[in-house]
Amino acid sequence: MSGRMLKIPLAIKILIITILVSVIASVAVYTAMLADTNSVISYAESVFRGEVPLSETAGQPVDMYNINHYLNGSSDTVEVNLKITRRFVLHDFFDGYIWATYTDDSSVGKGDCQIPSRWKIHKTNGQWQIVAIKEKP
Repeated sequence: MSGRMLKIPLAIKILIITILVSVIASVAVYTAMLADTNSVISYAESVFRGEVPLSETAGQPVDMYNINHYLNGSSDTVEVNLKITRRFVLHDFFDGYIWATYTDDSSVGKGDCQIPSRWKIHKTNGQWQIVAIKEKP
C-alpha cells in the first residue's frame, strides 16, 4: 500500500467529525460543571479547618464537619490535614450532586482514612449550598 491513499466514504467522515464534536462539547460542559462547583469545595475545606464559625454552619449539613465542635470554645490550635477530592459532579447549574472523597487525619478527626461522600447541592442567588450529605460508612 505504499503511496496509495485509503478512500473513506463521506458518510464515515461526517460520522467521525460528529463524534469528535460531541466529545469536545461534552468535555467543555463537564469542565464548566466542575469549575462551577469550586466554591463548594473551598467552603467545605474552610469548614473542616474551623475557619467558619459554628454560628454560620448551624443547621446546615456541613455543620458536622466543623472542627470547632471539637474545640468547645477553646483557643487551642488543632492541626488539620485534610484533602478533599472531587470524584464526580453532576448538576444542571441549579441542583445536583458532588461525589467526593476526603481524607481527615487531624488530631480530632475520624482518623487517617478515605471517606467517600455524596453532597446534594443547590444554587440560590448564584451561590452553591450543600443541602444534604451522605457518607458511606
